Amino acid sequence: MQPERRRLLRSLGAVTAAVPVILAGAPLQGVAAQQNGLVRDSLTALGPRTGVFPFLPGEELKFRVNASIFGGGEAVMKIGRPEAIHGFSTLPLEFTIQGRLGGGAHKLDDKYYSWIDPEELISRRFHKITDHGRRIREYEFFPDDLRVQRIDHDTAWAMPSPQPLDDLSFVFFARTLPLEVGDTYTYNRYFKEAGNPVIIEVLRRDQVETEAGVFNTIVVRPIIPGSNLFEQGARAEIHFSDDERRLVVYMKLTKFWIVPLSMELTEYTMGVPAEPGEVPGPAQRREDEQPVEERPATPDVIAIGGKAAGRR
Repeated sequence: MQPERRRLLRSLGAVTAAVPVILAGAPLQGVAAQQNGLVRDSLTALGPRTGVFPFLPGEELKFRVNASIFGGGEAVMKIGRPEAIHGFSTLPLEFTIQGRLGGGAHKLDDKYYSWIDPEELISRRFHKITDHGRRIREYEFFPDDLRVQRIDHDTAWAMPSPQPLDDLSFVFFARTLPLEVGDTYTYNRYFKEAGNPVIIEVLRRDQVETEAGVFNTIVVRPIIPGSNLFEQGARAEIHFSDDERRLVVYMKLTKFWIVPLSMELTEYTMGVPAEPGEVPGPAQRREDEQPVEERPATPDVIAIGGKAAGRR
């Protein structure tokens, strides 16, 4: 992002912060309506300091994991304090699933870490530990160069989009969408070409009773080909709270390893806006770096007749 645009975003954030009550009462659906049906990837690009973002630093969601007769455990999804990645401010995201399966014979220990840029709504780093804690993969994203660097394997490849997202950051990205029942969002923003297109289907409204309370929810089905969590055919479902918070209340994975798995919210802690001193300053663009405006256009999502389709 060019320095002039970042300065504009910070100025807008400062003005918006002066009227938090107004923003807190304005649902994301209203923002989308003002766009005359055009829903862009940068829908909430102003980030958490504006008060519109549905998640903030310090948010922590705890879940009970149930694998039917095969066992279960616990899961945690949380947001850390701002960190600088490659000179850009990011929010660290963490999702861990731990427990036992098969009467205790198999260890359940998968971890996902993503660093999301709240101004551009893209991922800048992604780590995951899967296969019950045995397989570690670490990725660094360089959107300006359209490049992915796999650190643990010392390989690199061309990124299919200048606005990359990964398995975990897509869940948080989905929380910023209007999510009207019947809509289908299609994106070509997964950091691996084989993982595209990513599809988010808005299935229905529901009500879920959990240990943390009773929630009206919006049910979505994320599909990421090749993903450990949301692969094609897994028929995964995520229940987001039907309010401006968009909390993950319940998640169902019908194909996690070899067993179906569900997660139910047991406890949650809401996040708080970052202090000004916590937010790292913007990175300076190299003199030889290509301006963002000259790079490939960001895929848009156009909602027509209850459907939405991605376009490059």
